[in-house]
Amino acid sequence: MSASAPQTTASPINANILIEASDMPTIARFHYLLHHTKAYIHSHGPYTTHANTTVFTRAANPPTKLYGPSSKCLATSLAAAQDCIGSAQVPGPAKEDLYLFKHLWDTTIDVFEEVLATGDLDHESFGWGIWGLCGGYMYPPSEASYELFEEHKHRLHEALLALPTVDPPRRTREELVVKGEGRVEVLAKANRQVHICDSLELQRFRQEGWHRIRWWHGVKVAERWIMRLGMVDEVELTDGPVEKERPPEPGSNVESTNGVRILPSQETEKPSESLDTWQNSSNQS
Repeated sequence: MSASAPQTTASPINANILIEASDMPTIARFHYLLHHTKAYIHSHGPYTTHANTTVFTRAANPPTKLYGPSSKCLATSLAAAQDCIGSAQVPGPAKEDLYLFKHLWDTTIDVFEEVLATGDLDHESFGWGIWGLCGGYMYPPSEASYELFEEHKHRLHEALLALPTVDPPRRTREELVVKGEGRVEVLAKANRQVHICDSLELQRFRQEGWHRIRWWHGVKVAERWIMRLGMVDEVELTDGPVEKERPPEPGSNVESTNGVRILPSQETEKPSESLDTWQNSSNQS
């Protein structure tokens, strides 16, 4: 699916980005739009809204950033964009940026469908990806089926933890050993639970058009699935700031915003607290 032109008069720079993206295959378009999204957030973020409105705006005084935008800054900016996308906007650069970010999300959905259509994603990577999307799912507790969603999410998590390659490294070898038929039974039950809960949650996401998933969660899961399948379709990216590698922040393993948990360090976090875990563990299998 090609990216369509936004329903607004874009600046020449934004228009050129969207025109070039429209001719790219899905994976290349995803990387291209993500690159430019990060560049805009680096220069003008964190994006937010005018007080007590859903009018999208750039940061009044963007902080000077030595490195590229942090996960927290990206999550905050895309969450603000997501909350504003259905509202009337004031003409100007922020409105144009908003449509660029929306094109990234539309392309992320295309990535989901393209990856799932291949049927090549391994069972465990698929499961951790769905669990990551559950972590970014906006579900009002007042809805009647909220408890059912939480139950499926909990069952999925427990089943994923029971699979052998995602056990926390701190556990001893003796704790991991379940001998003979008992081990087979445990794994069979875990795989069955993963399959059931994955299918139920995926069905929910698709029926809702993926609308309730926080954009940054979706982008990160799409990245992981692309890497896992080796679906590398990069394009030459020369515009925007060159991002240096960001050093780990002392004493801060998880960045979050508005309840959205984002990419903790692989070395210090357990699988239950990281979207990175299923990629890291499945690479060892």
